Amino acid sequence: MRPESEACRGLCASTTFVLARAVPRGATDLSAVRNLSETEKAWLAGVIDGEGSIGIYRSVDGRRVQIQVANTHRGFIDRVRAVVGCGSICPREPRGLHKGRKTVYHYTCKGSERGLKILAQVLPYLIVKREKAEAIIQELRTHPFGRWAAAAPEARKRMSDLTRRSWQDPLTR
Repeated sequence: MRPESEACRGLCASTTFVLARAVPRGATDLSAVRNLSETEKAWLAGVIDGEGSIGIYRSVDGRRVQIQVANTHRGFIDRVRAVVGCGSICPREPRGLHKGRKTVYHYTCKGSERGLKILAQVLPYLIVKREKAEAIIQELRTHPFGRWAAAAPEARKRMSDLTRRSWQDPLTR
């Protein structure tokens, strides 16, 4: 990622690249959503409004919140991941009738807890997807769900700690 502005220089100075993923310097939990500055909140809200999608989707484990952003510029998607602090990036090569077009990079952040933290931070700046974000936040706060919704707090914490430790291993990640 090549700095082109003061904002980019600030982001690059506070970011280190680990296994081709941008991670804030000093981050120990690679699955944690960062606490965003006001500028980052506004920027991310614009990105989600313009290039992204938010929703509650069915999965094997039940329902989960998913935030996605897609773009053909890898540096832009890397910046989204660096600002949020977690999530994954998957390139999608054009196939069939789309051959000859650019590769599309998809940033995805899954999980109810992560989704709630991101949406709560960017909500004041969302315009296009504001109503949907408010509905998702309301649903998460009134009806917690996911594979651990009915589990005892101790079991949830034990499994969460075990998962975090396994994800800190770069070979697992």
